[in-house]
Amino acid sequence: MFPWGLSRFPPTDVDELCEALVRWAPRQDEPWSTADAVDLVIAASEAQGWIRRPYNPKYDWQSWGSAFSDLRSAAGRCGPHLQAELGTDFGDLVAAIQGTPAQLAASQSVVDGALAKLRARWPEPSVAVAAWLDLVAACRDPHLGSDVLAGRRDLFWAILSAGGRNARSTGNLLAGILADSAAYVIEGRVVAGDIKRGDVAVWPRSDHLAGLEDAQRVALCERVLAAPPHRGHHVVWLAFAHAHIHAGTQVMGPITFYWSHWVRAVVEHGGPSRDHLPAELKNPESWLSATDIPELQDVVLARVDLGSGAIADPVARATDLVHAAVALAKFHTGTTNWKAMNGHLHAVDDRVVSFSPFLPPFEPPGVAPYLDATGDELARLAADLGPHLPAVGRDLHDAIDVLHWWHEAGDRSALAAVLLDVRVVEFVASRAGGKSWHKFLDETLKNAWIRDEARLRLLNTCTEAAGSFDMVAAEHHETLQALYKVIVEYDGAGASTLHVDEALKALPTLTATYPPHSRLGRRLAALSNRLNSPAALHRWSDELESEWKTCRDRLQRVRNALAHGGPASEAVVASVAPFGRQLAARALSVAIHGLLDGRGISAAHAEMQKEALGWRTGLAGAPDVATALFR
Repeated sequence: MFPWGLSRFPPTDVDELCEALVRWAPRQDEPWSTADAVDLVIAASEAQGWIRRPYNPKYDWQSWGSAFSDLRSAAGRCGPHLQAELGTDFGDLVAAIQGTPAQLAASQSVVDGALAKLRARWPEPSVAVAAWLDLVAACRDPHLGSDVLAGRRDLFWAILSAGGRNARSTGNLLAGILADSAAYVIEGRVVAGDIKRGDVAVWPRSDHLAGLEDAQRVALCERVLAAPPHRGHHVVWLAFAHAHIHAGTQVMGPITFYWSHWVRAVVEHGGPSRDHLPAELKNPESWLSATDIPELQDVVLARVDLGSGAIADPVARATDLVHAAVALAKFHTGTTNWKAMNGHLHAVDDRVVSFSPFLPPFEPPGVAPYLDATGDELARLAADLGPHLPAVGRDLHDAIDVLHWWHEAGDRSALAAVLLDVRVVEFVASRAGGKSWHKFLDETLKNAWIRDEARLRLLNTCTEAAGSFDMVAAEHHETLQALYKVIVEYDGAGASTLHVDEALKALPTLTATYPPHSRLGRRLAALSNRLNSPAALHRWSDELESEWKTCRDRLQRVRNALAHGGPASEAVVASVAPFGRQLAARALSVAIHGLLDGRGISAAHAEMQKEALGWRTGLAGAPDVATALFR
């Protein structure tokens, strides 16, 4: 829960705030909300992109309807403090975005004006404070549920970024204050204006405690968020992997490139070269140790001198400068080297005041051959498919070509992946009856997705809960270990099998074990409510159908925007890319299976559709939840 291994039992709302704010690993930047729930910042940006285009009722009604549906939903999820702070700007927007796409198009200037006024409010410190207060309230009230907490957490981060703050640096500072780190508490007081940086005689270590009560820490965080940007001389360090420069340094205006291993050696061992280091790396009061600097031979550091002033997000500004320079150079070399690393150092007035570890870009790890279950899957399929394999025709050849597209999409950006994955669905839809791809998804895959999603969320949440020993008191560790062993079964070779039926059995124990304030505790409680009877599962299936509609509409909107030059922000594309990939995989898997066993693509999908519909319609009348979920 806490950085630096400082944890308390029983946990409190401050612990949960800390969990929401610590973002050390790259993947912790991912949203907590489900894919259907984009935040107000993203939704407002996307809606303004559409409202500023001429409206063609023949082609645009779906995209406009989807974008403004997202915006209305996002506005409805805003907390009371944020709504009150935005005041009439929020109320005017909610009033302006009601109606059909045609009605919205008829009042384009009014809607655009309301959106512009709202989005202009993001940089105001009072707006960030209001979003923070809503997050605090959600952490203090476990009855609000995991979805509310996730939405307020994601919106808080989005407002920080949209307001020109570096969300990662701010999050690290707030998390340090909440963990009662003496160094971070002093830094927070400097930012809040309580003390001057130069008046701090000795800076404590970050793992020393300040001795503040929970309420004092939360209040200090609020004052940090309310403070205006600090005026000073800003320097930011970034890093690139698989990179090389021939000289020891390379100067490009305000950017200076360094061999990282040389900087690491000089910071660590000193010597005559120490005089050539920039001042912030020599300052004994900097939050810096040699281990913060990569020592690999193929890493190049970029130091960006941003000059003096009040800069809300120095890291973002430096990142834009350096990445533009490196991208321009790569245009002329055609290489794929110089991979941007996560992490940064930020110095103000010759002192490093914040850092995020330099880590390579996230790449999914490969699977050791002896852990690869493909061979086991081939053995399972052999009896079913073996007799049919000689009958290879043109349709199977085409499907294998499309399978290569799907694999290729997994190595691309979210933007390229959406186009390739929808192209996969289009291929399957054309062979399964000729319907448009989005109608094919609604008619054929919807109920199967609802069933699979319910099982997957149960399995993922219970697996995470059974394996997160650091989130509960030591007295529960043995219980969690026992549950984990039955949910995740390992064979002698180290391969694993996941048992969703065992996850359902473990759910009551896990729910009782986890503190209600924790994020996992809320997720488990929500699952328990949704799976406490067949009727509750039936209601959850209706909720998942609503989520399906939102995501499928957004996927259609994004695909059309990417294909035809419409607005599609990176954030909204990323929100729907996993959904598109999941559906493409399912559609293509059923298609290939149908070709291999002789049924054909259309018959295989019709059979899956009929079976999933039968599952859905039989939910409410099932004798128990296990039968309803797994029959």
